[in-house]
Amino acid sequence: GKEELSGLRKDVKEAITSSSLPPGKTAEEREGRKRRVKGAIKTDQEIEDLGKRLFFPQG
Repeated sequence: GKEELSGLRKDVKEAITSSSLPPGKTAEEREGRKRRVKGAIKTDQEIEDLGKRLFFPQG
């Protein structure tokens, strides 16, 4: 809905103003890169959680 749209706008704005992203890319490319990075982070977190369950069972 509307909140989702304003959240997306905020993300785009942050991507554009972020100095860590290389200039000269389109907003779409920036967003795509950000999504891939976020996906990788999520996957790492899942692997970590799985590792904790495997090696440190709670009983």
